[in-house]
Amino acid sequence: MTPSKEIAYIVGIGRSGTSLLQSLLNQHPKVFAGPENYFVRFFHPNWKNKTKFNGQDIKLINQYNLAFNQLQLPIGFETKSFEDMYANNFYSFCTENYFQYNNSATNSKEISLIIDKNPINSTYIKEILSFNPSAKFIFMMRDYRANFLSRKESVHFNSSNIYYNALRWRYFTNKILKEQEKKPDHFHIVKYEDLVQQPQSTFNEIIRFLNMEPCELSKEMTQEQKAYEKAVSEIKQERIEKKYSDLAQGIFTHRMEQWKTKLTQEEIEIADYICHSIGKKFSYIKSSSITDLKKIKIKITALYYSFIYVVERFKNKIFHMLPIKFKVHYFERFVNKIKAKR
Repeated sequence: MTPSKEIAYIVGIGRSGTSLLQSLLNQHPKVFAGPENYFVRFFHPNWKNKTKFNGQDIKLINQYNLAFNQLQLPIGFETKSFEDMYANNFYSFCTENYFQYNNSATNSKEISLIIDKNPINSTYIKEILSFNPSAKFIFMMRDYRANFLSRKESVHFNSSNIYYNALRWRYFTNKILKEQEKKPDHFHIVKYEDLVQQPQSTFNEIIRFLNMEPCELSKEMTQEQKAYEKAVSEIKQERIEKKYSDLAQGIFTHRMEQWKTKLTQEEIEIADYICHSIGKKFSYIKSSSITDLKKIKIKITALYYSFIYVVERFKNKIFHMLPIKFKVHYFERFVNKIKAKR
């Protein structure tokens, strides 16, 4: 049986430095920050009141984890299947499931804090607090234009359309900020730009927020970075090469303002119009000025993409309400389709 641990969460839309922060936190001797796994959002609607996990439940968990780990390879971690599960509520189920991942560094640690790094949790904070009332959230924020460039240049499941991503960024950020207003002591905002420009001092602030002992960041390549570098050379997938080649480099600043030359002027104008009202709260400076006619055009086009995104969220919400057995089998088929396209 895995002893109960504290669980904290890294939230913020993908491509905001969440994976970098996860990797840095893993350097702490008492922290375990495993790779992404959507199981909280996936299982919680069905199992939030569950107090016993039988053989059929464990089989479904293993099926889901196996499929997810094929969808998003847990680079640097070994995975295992559950034979038994001693959880008696959803919180302890989470604790055990995090430890399906393992690496040699974890084995030498006396872990007291688990970090769940998952952008999808950004829209599920209220529910997380229902089973983990003392949860702490590290909110990773990045200049929305740099975020859009990163997504545009990445191989990702979501569209790279600027309207879609601007509206999605605004939605994710608003969801987090609304929860932060209710429980400000549970949140710590980290700007990506601060993390890469002043890594040690920014990291120290995060560690203090988590009530952990101070830890010096390594100046050498870490075990995880070596695993990322090895994966890039051995796994011939464009998505792996893009994501993990960046992480293998560790902390770097040269991409901070590349959006100024690599986004088109129109993309910058759309991003500013849709996102700047929120971005300015984090001191991101508007870099474009447009006519009233252009504003109307952007607003009308944004309505179309807003409808698409609302429909997408509605479908996701309905899906997560379906029986767990159906969801697992559907997810397995979805992963197999993705694998066939790679």
